Amino acid sequence: MYFATYRNPVRMQHITSHLLMKYGFFFIWAMAVTTVTAQPKRLDPQSDTAFWYSLKAKDAARIGLADLMTSTDSLHFRYWMENQAIDIWTNDLVHFDGIISNHTEKVESNSNTGLPARSPKFYSNKARLSGAEARNVFDLFERAQVFQLPTDKEIKNWQRGFDGAEYLLEYTKGSTYSFKAYWTPSAQQNVPEADTMLALNKRLGQIINLGASWKSFLATLPRGCYRVGEMTMVCPIIKTRRKKSHE
Repeated sequence: MYFATYRNPVRMQHITSHLLMKYGFFFIWAMAVTTVTAQPKRLDPQSDTAFWYSLKAKDAARIGLADLMTSTDSLHFRYWMENQAIDIWTNDLVHFDGIISNHTEKVESNSNTGLPARSPKFYSNKARLSGAEARNVFDLFERAQVFQLPTDKEIKNWQRGFDGAEYLLEYTKGSTYSFKAYWTPSAQQNVPEADTMLALNKRLGQIINLGASWKSFLATLPRGCYRVGEMTMVCPIIKTRRKKSHE
């Protein structure tokens, strides 16, 4: 009994020290990895975050989209088009995933003042893209060299206005994040970069069928009027079947 009670603590002490060393290093490594991956990315100096960045960060959160500033994907980009967004991401540049999302706000007014409601109802949906669709979208952006385009205020002769359509591109690769804006490419004249964006939008609509996705989304909304962009609205007509009367 004497030797048993003497030797067991020594053995336990040896095992405990071994486990502490083994799992202690693992714990420290895990903490280090977590700290690195959770850190916000470096903002590309050519980014334009003066106005749209905070608004779209709010929309992304309401839709349930990832925060690209803290994304751990090897590459992830999000292309905002008025009331739609396309997300494409990959971790090996071979297999791609994607999501198309639609969103809008109901046009409502305060019954007492007649002014627009401060917190209108927000509606959104998301649909997964196939691997082939996601890859085709990535290839489209890559071939057009859209990721290399500067934001519109850095492009010669690109005019900006208050109405029209705004196209926004979030892009992250490695430790860098960028946010770029392109106001109404169709309104630009003699701007090669605008022609690139117009061709991109046309082809993108063919790959994903953006119009059908938007129309299908509107059909799920309650009766009323909804915002399209910032300056216009749409009031979808909900068709109801009339029951035949039997004489």
